[in-house]
Amino acid sequence: MSELLTFGAIYAGVGVIAYYALKFIDYIRTLKDN
Repeated sequence: MSELLTFGAIYAGVGVIAYYALKFIDYIRTLKDN
């Protein structure tokens, strides 16, 4: 069970990082458009 929790924590962490990375990329794109 601990392995599943570890995998879930890693998966959640990667998901959050990817989410903010995409938001940051969109933010840069809006700055370039202006």
